[in-house]
Amino acid sequence: MKILGRSLALLMLCALACAELHAQTTVTCNAVSASRATGTCTTSAITQTSLAQALGGTSHGWMQFDISAVPVGANVSNIEFNGYVYQTYYPFWSITPVTSNPLTAAAATLYADIEAEAITGYYLYQNENSSYAAGWKVHNLVGTAASDLGTARSSGTTFTLGIATRDTVTSYYNYFHGYADANKPYIRVTYTGGGPTPTINVTSAANPLNLGTTPQGTAGTPASYTVSGANLGTNNIVITAPSTSVQLSLTSGGTYTASLNLTPSGGTVPSTTIYARISAAAPVGAVSGNISHTSTGATTQNLPVTGTVTTPVPTILITSATNPLNLGTTITGTAGTPASYTVTGANLTADIVVTAPANVELSQTGAAGAYANAQTLAQTGGSVNATIHARITAAAPVGAISGNITHTSTGATTQNLAVTGNVTVPPPTINITGVTPPLALGTVFQGTAGTPVSYGVSGSNLIADIVVTAPANVEISQTGATGPYATLQTLAQAGGTVTATIFARIAASASVGAVTGNITHTSTGATTQNVAVSGTVNPTAPDMTAARGATNVADGSTDSLGNRPFGVATSLTYTIGNAGTAALSLSGTPPVVATAGTNCTVNVTTQPTPTSVAVAATVTFVVAVTPTAAGAFNCTISIANNDPGAGKNPYNWTIDGTGVTAPAMTLSRTAAIADGGTDAIGTVSTTIPLTLTYTVGNTGTATLNLNGTPRVAVSGLTNCVVSVTTQPAATVAVAGSTTFAISVRATNSGAMSFTISIANDDPVANPYNITVNGTGAGGVGGGGVGGGGGGGGGGCQAGDASAVPAFLALLAVMAALMLGARRVRV
Repeated sequence: MKILGRSLALLMLCALACAELHAQTTVTCNAVSASRATGTCTTSAITQTSLAQALGGTSHGWMQFDISAVPVGANVSNIEFNGYVYQTYYPFWSITPVTSNPLTAAAATLYADIEAEAITGYYLYQNENSSYAAGWKVHNLVGTAASDLGTARSSGTTFTLGIATRDTVTSYYNYFHGYADANKPYIRVTYTGGGPTPTINVTSAANPLNLGTTPQGTAGTPASYTVSGANLGTNNIVITAPSTSVQLSLTSGGTYTASLNLTPSGGTVPSTTIYARISAAAPVGAVSGNISHTSTGATTQNLPVTGTVTTPVPTILITSATNPLNLGTTITGTAGTPASYTVTGANLTADIVVTAPANVELSQTGAAGAYANAQTLAQTGGSVNATIHARITAAAPVGAISGNITHTSTGATTQNLAVTGNVTVPPPTINITGVTPPLALGTVFQGTAGTPVSYGVSGSNLIADIVVTAPANVEISQTGATGPYATLQTLAQAGGTVTATIFARIAASASVGAVTGNITHTSTGATTQNVAVSGTVNPTAPDMTAARGATNVADGSTDSLGNRPFGVATSLTYTIGNAGTAALSLSGTPPVVATAGTNCTVNVTTQPTPTSVAVAATVTFVVAVTPTAAGAFNCTISIANNDPGAGKNPYNWTIDGTGVTAPAMTLSRTAAIADGGTDAIGTVSTTIPLTLTYTVGNTGTATLNLNGTPRVAVSGLTNCVVSVTTQPAATVAVAGSTTFAISVRATNSGAMSFTISIANDDPVANPYNITVNGTGAGGVGGGGVGGGGGGGGGGCQAGDASAVPAFLALLAVMAALMLGARRVRV
């Protein structure tokens, strides 16, 4: 059996070698020199960070190699593994794919990743006998190793192999030296082709880049230079500052960060200006280091920087909306209304002491806080940021208020803020409370009094009553919500004071239209106080509305569809509503008229029924819009009706968007399945898998790209086991199609379901999702429900005959038989 296995491997290697007849290049790729680049793990722990130990039933190893010497885009034809076995005994082992990053992945993740392809999907399968001893082992890797390395190179510079034990007995093992040991592993990669060398260019007027001088705690003045790149593929240029003392930005006044990414277009990054500055967090002293510029496969470019951070000077800053600070006017015996300003301090060595002039008091705890003649603002880490409220004291005499509020701190220049104000004898006053004008009186229908709305009126130091007068179409009461109501109310003062509640409402006699004006409040010697009112009197009439889904479509508005594939119809469902007080009649013939404008066709596929819409009721209609070519398109919808609102008969709107050359994905099995739809597959066996074959079509005007990884993903499994047995092609030509197959088996009797998701570049249906449901039943045969079982009794489908010779297919069958055979040790 071992001779057969080795012969099979040699035949497969010969077949692969014959496929590449033109010039080839072979490079040596060494193990990455980093802790855990090679190593060993169990299901719960990393046990070695260099040695790769595959121990039966206990541990697996791995090796990560630096493949930067392989050009991006190269066609890899062979990978030769070279590893040094320092201790072994009858190993039964494999070299497997690894997708996890061993430098960061958890032990359980690594172990499961290596274990996953130990028996199927491996790059190498070996069952060693008694002649297998310590020393260098050289093997050519097969399977998907070459394509996997090419894929890894397209997005990075490392490629990882798993060293898997296939025994469950701990007496069998295979131990390799790792990156930190005497005999380091390496691989030899043979390839053809490959793209040009990625390059990064950094241009600076000064080298090193001079970031200047700034005091500690203050960001420096930006200095600029330029960066460009070529042949980068899809790999960003990553720009990294040397430390937290330096920050980077793409704009002089923009947001600064520790690193930037420049994304190439067509493999090129055009000349881009980068701004660098000393950060506010930089410590006192010299600033130095390199700004690094890296991209996969390109030589790192460094730009040294220089600068200086100086010891900061204690400073106090006063910010006030006015100078002098206006404390306003207050009456004797009453504290004034607080006026606020801010105090900030930087690089302080002592607290800031704030002192008010005579007849002024201060608070640092808010407008309603504790007031005193002086406040101490405690510095924290040399900083202060406080709001000060200042007001005239209740003890201030009648007359002008003036002076300076002083702000002092050790080593800082004293800052003064002048104040001004006045203390007067109390005048008659009227106060309005409980309302923020305008007073909203709501909406009523003609002939009906409105709902009362209340607010408070008070007066002090009065020498006459307060007279309250309503504007036209409004009536007021001072005795409660039920009235009586009149256009004028007199609030009698007692001892110079008034406290009352006024109720206002739209009068039943009000005319149709807007209700506006002021409720006035007057008293001799007092400033008149006005309360603006607003409201609406509506006639009894219908009120048409329109919407598409949750989006309202106003009369005269535009419903923008965005990008839509030209030549493909978009079905739009609109809802007509009646928010009025009488039935809405859709009076046109037909009720909805659709008119094509520019670059599109439009048809009403379903007219609204009925054409009379009751109050608070709705009715729908459907429009099909098809852009006819690339570019902007538009059409109009017009609905004649009996809504008396201004301009609402007819009710019009525009539908617009942009026709684009874009794919339009379809999906079918026995019939078409819409995005978001459901495929009912009937009864599914719990013992025999059912194969479902789906067809992906493209009715658009550009190639459809299926860009998911994997292209078809399944999720949300309920009572079933599902796998994608055949993935579709990555691209679907215009009017073309591709298929994929899914194997499904119910796990128990009863309802079962799962979700299929296909990421793509259709601008309307990405991702394309459907739900598949059915009913599990024990012992029911698969393949007969809805045509999903496949043809010919579930036989195998052949691969591409041009890519794999027939004898290799026979050899693959022989390999599968060998894996199932009982193992015999020599």
